[in-house]
Amino acid sequence: MKRVGWLLVFLLPLALFSAGAHAAPKGKITAAYGGEPETFDPHTGTSSPILTVHNNVFDNLVTINPGTGDVVPQLAESYKAVSPTTWEFKLRRGVKFTNGEPVDAAAVKFSIERIIDPKTKSRQIGYFSTIKSVEAVDAHTVRIHTKAADAVLLKQLTVYGFIAPPKYYSSHPADYLATRPIGSGPYKLVRWRKHEEMVLEANPNYMDPKVPYFKTAVIKFIPEAATRVAGLVSGDLDFAEGVPPQMVELIKRNPKVEAVNFLQPRSSGLLFVTTKGGPMGNVKVRQALNHAVDVDSIVKNVLKGHGRKVPVFQTEGTFGYTEDVKTYPYDPAKAKAMLAEAGYPNGFETDLLVPVGRFFLGKEVSEAIGGYLEKVGVKAKVKPLEWGAMVRIIRARHQPEVKPFLYYLARFFFILDGDQAYEGWFSSKSAFGSFKDPEVDQILAEGRSTTDPQKRLAVYHRLNQVIKEKAPMIFLFQEGTINGKKKDIDWRPRINGFPLVRDAAGK
Repeated sequence: MKRVGWLLVFLLPLALFSAGAHAAPKGKITAAYGGEPETFDPHTGTSSPILTVHNNVFDNLVTINPGTGDVVPQLAESYKAVSPTTWEFKLRRGVKFTNGEPVDAAAVKFSIERIIDPKTKSRQIGYFSTIKSVEAVDAHTVRIHTKAADAVLLKQLTVYGFIAPPKYYSSHPADYLATRPIGSGPYKLVRWRKHEEMVLEANPNYMDPKVPYFKTAVIKFIPEAATRVAGLVSGDLDFAEGVPPQMVELIKRNPKVEAVNFLQPRSSGLLFVTTKGGPMGNVKVRQALNHAVDVDSIVKNVLKGHGRKVPVFQTEGTFGYTEDVKTYPYDPAKAKAMLAEAGYPNGFETDLLVPVGRFFLGKEVSEAIGGYLEKVGVKAKVKPLEWGAMVRIIRARHQPEVKPFLYYLARFFFILDGDQAYEGWFSSKSAFGSFKDPEVDQILAEGRSTTDPQKRLAVYHRLNQVIKEKAPMIFLFQEGTINGKKKDIDWRPRINGFPLVRDAAGK
């Protein structure tokens, strides 16, 4: 890396896209996941199932090195910061989308502008709120101008900001594009049977001659973990996401498959709807409920050790993580006393929503939490829901007729940064969070605009303390996950948590 004033130049590692002889994609891989994307439009949705699938069909300007987490070029061959508010990208030449359109500066400009256009109604817009304009300097040079310095924009572009062909996406309605994607990635979608499976076929003209290994990738959507494991053990599946700890022994009995443990950059928590006047709008109630739950016991007895209690919310390895701020110790007597002080000596009743099959042992964890809350007088009715139904309820959380509730979510820190950890759930503009606090919003803005790494680190350490005190959720744990796979498949999740079929290979 060279530094000349504001000029930061990043060149594409030659090993990433090496030329030379390579074997053509062959065979088929069948993988099962618990969650299904709501859409295949690359610019509208945000969720881990979306990213787990979309990354096989689309590419970004930059990506994350699967093993180190460093930002590296992808469709760009190099990039540089020419000022505090301008990034310049030089694009790889000769790359095409699978419909034949060129991957050029016009495509980049169109894709990013489509995300930030309010008419698109994109949930990704918050990640790119600082973008002022996108400039196509020439056919292979793009500049992104921001309203102010943005310390995380480059990292955000590794996750969202998929590049799509402008002619195609300008000539079809939204409902058509939601199921018929065109990208430049290693695979193209050939069939999608909703709630069942997607079939992907290799892109024969992909820019990296080593990817993909498999000619056909079948992605099945199976919410029930036991069904996924049964498919793996029977030989119907090559890969099964999210194996329950109690089913690992079943996998061990089969000499052809194995369980792979991985501590993800992902935290789980129980979010509060902090409606004004409701019990969870009172900070003492929120703090009390944190004292009411024995997280260490849940990690040990429900997760069977496949997890780790986090100090507040961030996971180790994400920028801004600190162990100097400790979360709430288990103390049910203190929880009862605080509830009484807050005006709820006899507790209260509420619903606890949890999506089926989406998060690692989410239902079992929620039931355990419900048991702990009942011991301090809070009757939380656990309601397992299909993800789409739960999202509709969450989106209506601020409507006056909606009673306050608890909801179980887990958040991936895909860009390995505190901004993503906290912005997505605790910003007043959050699509999924329910917490609105001016002080938190101010610190989040400061963290995003501070480019000096040490000063920025101090901002997030301060934010951890503020979030702990305001307790916008019941802080739980960093998720461990267990994936099952055939032993003749070479495949591990990326460091940012994605298990992508584009990364799978035969041994």
